[in-house]
Amino acid sequence: MAAKAAQLAQWLKELQDKVNADGNIKYDDILLFTKEKSLTSKQLDSVFKALHEGGVEIIYEEDGKDCLLYTSDAADE
Repeated sequence: MAAKAAQLAQWLKELQDKVNADGNIKYDDILLFTKEKSLTSKQLDSVFKALHEGGVEIIYEEDGKDCLLYTSDAADE
């Protein structure tokens, strides 16, 4: 158990470098970190929980790639 806690602390330390001055971290940075470290879903859950408990807000940015623009014909009338 102590080894898991130490590993989590190390991951949080590494992620802290990506936290901005406002106390936010981009979701994309977390996903990239997850891939680099090959985290399991359970480990990722622990990271999210620890970030939340530490007051770090996760920012979900939309790049518009998967965004569909909906327009209504009613707006044209």
